[in-house]
Order: sequence, then C-alpha cells, then structure tokens
Amino acid sequence: MKGADLLKRFNAANTRKALWIDTLQQAYQYALPQREEFYLNMREGQKKNEEVYDSTAINGLQKYASRMQATLMPPWRKWATLTPGQEIPEDEKDKVKEGLEKATETLFTAFNHSPLATQAHEAILECGVSTGALLFQEGEPEQPFDIVAVPLSQIVPEEGPDGTIETVFREWDVPARLIQRKWPDAKIPESVEKSLKDKPDTKHKVIEATLFNPKTKNYDYKVMIKKGMEIIVEREEEVSPWIVFRTSVMPGVILGRGPIMQAWPDILTANQVVEL
Repeated sequence: MKGADLLKRFNAANTRKALWIDTLQQAYQYALPQREEFYLNMREGQKKNEEVYDSTAINGLQKYASRMQATLMPPWRKWATLTPGQEIPEDEKDKVKEGLEKATETLFTAFNHSPLATQAHEAILECGVSTGALLFQEGEPEQPFDIVAVPLSQIVPEEGPDGTIETVFREWDVPARLIQRKWPDAKIPESVEKSLKDKPDTKHKVIEATLFNPKTKNYDYKVMIKKGMEIIVEREEEVSPWIVFRTSVMPGVILGRGPIMQAWPDILTANQVVEL
C-alpha cells in the first residue's frame, strides 16, 4: 500500500468519526473538562472548566473508572489465571498447568511493574464517555510491557464485517527528535532530517496505522509522515497491539455511548440549575 492509498483510507474513516466531534466535545466539557482534546482553539494549560457549575458528572465518571478497574483489573492483584485448554490431552494437563502457573506469576510480575494500572484508569475514563483505547507494545527487558492510554481524539477506528473494530489509525504530532527513538527501524525522510538539524522540536503529524489483512489474518503496521505521504515504517504483526473497548454500541455505529452520554439530559439540567 502506497502513502496516497493509506491516506485515502484514513480520510474515509476520519470522515465518519467527524460526525461525532460536536457530541464528544460537549460531553468532555462537562465530564472530562481538563483533557487536552476535542477543544477548538485551546492552548496547553488554559482553563477549561469555567462553564461547569455542577461537578456531579466529573466526580461520577472518576468513581465509575475506579470501580470498573477494581472489578476487572485491580492493581497489584492477580485477576486472571492461565489454564490448559480443551485441546490439551488429559494425561498432560497437570504438567501444562504447572508451567502455566509459573507463566501467570511472571505475567503479573511484569504487569505490576508496568504502567497498566494508571493507563487503564485513563482509558476507562474515556470509555465512560464513549470509547477507550490502550496501545500494548513490547517494552524493554526491565519493563517488558509498554502500555499507553491513547486519547480518543487521536484514534480513528475502522470496523470489520461483523461490527468489531479491526483496524485502528492514530493521528498525532511527534517531535522530530523522538521519531527515531519511537521507531528505531524508521527510514527517516529528508524533511525530518532537516528538522533534526535546524529545529529538533518541530512536530510532524504522523499517521500510525494497524491494518487487518484478511488474506494473511495478520496486521500490517505502517507509520507515515502525513505531509508528503512518506511511509517510514512497515511491519507485519501477528496480533494487533490495540485494545479498543466500548460499553454500549448500536449496530452500524463505530464509537460507543458510555454512561455519560446516557445521562446527558440530567447532566445538562443539573449544570443549568446550579448556574441559575
């Protein structure tokens, strides 16, 4: 896939997401006002809660995220166990189970020394409004898992034939000096090389795409500098590094509607009453 084809596919998915922007902007204004997303003409550090008179939605969303995390993946606790599947013969299950118990301990030791607890909380907050996303990649030996909660403002999902999210695009700004560190196998184009010499903090808009390939059943991972449509990274992955989750989804709709959207009339009413 060439850069122009990748950009065309991204634009098609992004056009569909654009239908949600007004709704998401209002929801974040009253439930997650401090987030640096879905706001027009806002600068970093600017006050964002001046029109919020009732904090019920803000406090409620924080409690929702904390309770969801405590139920599903409580920090520093073993909330899952690896066990032999049905395809393992009965006479081998005890041996396999012993190995999986050790693997479970190793897995959760890595989880406990990763940013999973903090990043999962951030992603669940976004799910409480609409859609949460975690990027789960290989880290360093001292921290095997590199887990990042990616804000909804950056991701552009694309669904498969059964309505599940198969492909994920991420559009974000990356300083020139960090591109090689983020992607060691990147082929740095001339435009980025020039920035590195003159202004290393110059931000380049990057499209990071994880595309499901129905022929190979694998994922084509590509990174492209949007200006110039130069693809700098191409890989094939067996599994997607993305975990994108929603609590309530209508058939044929790409993004979710979390508890904040379901309580939207009450949130607006409470804010208006307190203001008056």
